[in-house]
Amino acid sequence: MRFPLRSIDNAKKALEAASANVVVRQQELRLLEAGTREEELREAAANVEQARQAWQMMLHGYRPEEIEQAKASRDAAQAELDAIRRQKEELHIKSPTDDRLDQLRPGLMADVWLDSAGAGE
Repeated sequence: MRFPLRSIDNAKKALEAASANVVVRQQELRLLEAGTREEELREAAANVEQARQAWQMMLHGYRPEEIEQAKASRDAAQAELDAIRRQKEELHIKSPTDDRLDQLRPGLMADVWLDSAGAGE
């Protein structure tokens, strides 16, 4: 009796898939038989503690020192922003005339062009 090659190929694929499924199920069974691992227990305990602390925070609010620390961080950030704004203002070039600066690069003199409206006034 002869079987078509396609049927044989399909049967081989089905056998390979079933074999892989058996391997996966055996690994799952070993994990279940081994029970919960220590690191999983530690992680669960840490999650419980974190949830407890969050619950306490909801009940009692933030501690005064946490509020003060947040205010200090905000003030420091504002001071840094103000300093950067001052630096930016110092870098702004202002001209008392209608002249135009061209090709301004660090370390080089600026080429100055007179606008036709400002020339000869």
